Amino acid sequence: RDFLNLNSTTTTMVASSIFITDLTGKPLISRNYRGDIPLTSATEKFASYLNDVEDDERKPVFRVDRDGDFVGAEDAGCSGPGGESFVYVQHNNLYL
Repeated sequence: RDFLNLNSTTTTMVASSIFITDLTGKPLISRNYRGDIPLTSATEKFASYLNDVEDDERKPVFRVDRDGDFVGAEDAGCSGPGGESFVYVQHNNLYL
């Protein structure tokens, strides 16, 4: 019982939106859960990542800062003012 501290502070991560895209980043199915970021902005940033970053340099977790720059994979988990974090999985010809 000592190892379980129910009063500890935890960080909750919530997905603002989920979208399924083709290999070019064109959204096929999307859902905006929280409404805190425009869905078109998120899909455009994801498509830009697919077009601008070489295949062998892409990471399944990345961040776009408030200036629209892609943050390296080593800093993708860092939160800062502005910007969005992305997590994706590629399956066959789709991204989730």
